[in-house]
Amino acid sequence: MDVDAHHGDGVQAAFYDDPRVLTVSIHQSPLTLFRHRVVSECGSGPAWGTSVNLPVPASTGDASWLRAFHAVVPAVVRAFGPEVLVTQHGADTTGRIRWPI
Repeated sequence: MDVDAHHGDGVQAAFYDDPRVLTVSIHQSPLTLFRHRVVSECGSGPAWGTSVNLPVPASTGDASWLRAFHAVVPAVVRAFGPEVLVTQHGADTTGRIRWPI
């Protein structure tokens, strides 16, 4: 589960055709952000339905974000029945990090 402003496209791509993994990304709408990801990205082949995208408008506040989360995520997770949950909360890199730090 990826819940920062950007679409969790790397993780989604890694598991897009793996029916053993459910990916859920709550992210800023692609209409107002640089990447044009769409809700129709749902997984491929036997993994169709295991990629869930919830785009929210820019400047979405806590109440609206929680409403979107509660409207979709609990039911999707219950239906999938995972053994483990992995969540990511705002760990995007910008490519500006210079090594060594």
